[in-house]
Amino acid sequence: MLHEDIYTEHPGYVVKVEDTIGSGDAFLASFISGIIHQYAPSTILSNACALGAYLATCKGANPEYDLNENYIMEVKRAFEKSLKGLQNNGYSGF
Repeated sequence: MLHEDIYTEHPGYVVKVEDTIGSGDAFLASFISGIIHQYAPSTILSNACALGAYLATCKGANPEYDLNENYIMEVKRAFEKSLKGLQNNGYSGF
């Protein structure tokens, strides 16, 4: 992501994929929301990647979920698994 002449990237999250349908849409929705709310680029990318990754773990393009503690915990678990997977493969970019 290029913002104010600063390039920011995110490695994504490693998850067990159930179905990728809707993941890109979820990523883009979160990305646009982050821009509208003027979040930091690193936060925008982290949130967008987390939501896209979370959706990939669900079956179907519109899985049932709500924005409560259970949903947040699922995203956090996805992040923790991803971080461990990246660290086990030698990635140290965080």
